[in-house]
Amino acid sequence: MLPCKKKIRRPSSEAPCWGVLIPGLPNDIATNCLARVPRWHHPVLSAVSKPIRSLLSSPHFFNTRSLSNLSENLIYLTIPLENPFENPIKLFAHHPKSNLLRLAPMPPCPRSMPTLHYSAYAALGPKIYAISVGDPISGSKQVWIFDCRFRTWERGPDMLFPQFLVRAVVFDGKIYAFGQTGMTPNPGADFLQVFDPVIGYWEIIPGPPDIEMTCFTRCVVVGDTICCFWRHGGLVFYPRTRTWETLPSELIQYKNHLLFGMCEIDGVLYRFDGNGRMFGCDERNREWKEIPGVMDHLVGFNYSTATELVNRGGRVFLMWKGDNKGKTTFRCAEIEVEKTEGGELLGKVHWADELVSFPFGLCLGQLIPISF
Repeated sequence: MLPCKKKIRRPSSEAPCWGVLIPGLPNDIATNCLARVPRWHHPVLSAVSKPIRSLLSSPHFFNTRSLSNLSENLIYLTIPLENPFENPIKLFAHHPKSNLLRLAPMPPCPRSMPTLHYSAYAALGPKIYAISVGDPISGSKQVWIFDCRFRTWERGPDMLFPQFLVRAVVFDGKIYAFGQTGMTPNPGADFLQVFDPVIGYWEIIPGPPDIEMTCFTRCVVVGDTICCFWRHGGLVFYPRTRTWETLPSELIQYKNHLLFGMCEIDGVLYRFDGNGRMFGCDERNREWKEIPGVMDHLVGFNYSTATELVNRGGRVFLMWKGDNKGKTTFRCAEIEVEKTEGGELLGKVHWADELVSFPFGLCLGQLIPISF
């Protein structure tokens, strides 16, 4: 009697069979060719055939891009919209040759998801974590995850305590969520919750006992520290030693940083004021200096203009909001900063343009840089 043949399972890394991707080419070669097409062209590419459309939304395709070092630096923007079921996360698309700008459509949020209007966002790999989803008054411990590859939502691990006024950053592959819980008399006891995706759990790191939560504005990663800004002060957190210190006064000696975003690139912290002037602060000398070559190329700034900026492949990606003629207009620009031999910073605006207009009153959300 012949022994039964065991069914051979195909390894998960092997490409699934979608049919013929490109006539005359083996599918593995065709996949490598299609992986080199920029994401800007994927909507058109997906309309070519059903096999290609299936490939573009498959884990195998994104794994091929990653292994071939073909990941792209993308920017996602959150916009607090009136419709609670409309996805507030929008993909910013910029065509590098024509400088054409647009917001790519996103699928709606699940009906079971609470409002995302007051959530904080942080990105790990190709996934965006929406933190403190729900009640803006008493806070929330819900976490939802948006997978940018497949444009799908799922519930994430809940925080240990509800938080509100949350600001979140990523450092060394972990999410650091700073905010108020109101669960203890000491506001510093549960000010910081940290999520480790490797173990899938949150933990609490106690903060200083005398934290003043009034006008907590934002957090920024600067070198090996996380700087937390208040209207009139701030804290510096050292993640590796889990220690705190007072934010140096040199970093907070400017008005209205409630509205103005900041980002760090190669040891320099950048920000804008309401007139469109760009400033840089080297973390070594801690002195804010205006960066020439930028302001004349930006329009629509006023004293109350809100700005957000992030590091996009070593350049400053800036977005700012302007209200005009009953509409809210979002504009954006990409700026490269060079350091001279004397240590001075010079700015060069590669492009600047209007992105989109909305009904008057919409707030500027958060910029989320992602690479996949």
